[in-house]
Amino acid sequence: MSEGTGLGTGPAAEKAAMAIATAGPSLAARLFRYAIVLLIVCGASGASVGWVYAVANPRIAKLKEQALRESLSTAFPGKDLVFQDASPAGDGQPRWTVRDASGAVTGACAIGKARGYAGDIEVLVGVSLDGSIRGIRIMASQETPGLGEKIREVEAKTSLTDIVLGRKPARSAEPDIPWFLKQYIGKRPGDLNLTKGKGPGPDRIDAITGATISSRAVTEAVRQAAESAMGAIRESPAAGSGTGGVSPKGA
Repeated sequence: MSEGTGLGTGPAAEKAAMAIATAGPSLAARLFRYAIVLLIVCGASGASVGWVYAVANPRIAKLKEQALRESLSTAFPGKDLVFQDASPAGDGQPRWTVRDASGAVTGACAIGKARGYAGDIEVLVGVSLDGSIRGIRIMASQETPGLGEKIREVEAKTSLTDIVLGRKPARSAEPDIPWFLKQYIGKRPGDLNLTKGKGPGPDRIDAITGATISSRAVTEAVRQAAESAMGAIRESPAAGSGTGGVSPKGA
């Protein structure tokens, strides 16, 4: 037996040595080819992802801007308005001043957030120069369906008679506002006192039955947003100055 290979001598040993010698380069070649193929596949996948992102990103940004315009128009309805970013530096909640066609500030919008029953409730609120609330939109909530999610519930415009007669309700140009949120319209931050079972009033908000936590969270978020919007009005620059804004018409 040879001490160098430990394979012995003779024809069998020669065949084994030849098999090892030929298998080595062949295996290395196969591994190299696999590596090249894998590199090509990874490169093609990365290029495809980059192309999809480059194509989709502008469309996504456009859809987000459109959704923001619609939300701002709900929070502060009106014609020929421009919403100008007035968010504070740092991690402050977003807010916008509202300007008319002449560039004069007519109000502001801001986002407020408070903890509800199942998670944070985020609202967008518009206020006039006197601090009264013009409109509200729920931006995010995860409350319990049938209870806390009633903060989004819109009153049915179709009566039983309409259903029987097959009549369709007349379309309204005004956005549908949830019945619970209607209580906040026209009130100032100091008027947002949550009560239970007393009904809505000029200085109180009637909580949703069985959803007091959600009602309290909305009230706190609306108060926070309204106060932030008033801060944007106080800090707003003179008419015609500042950066570009968001127009409801997308102009």
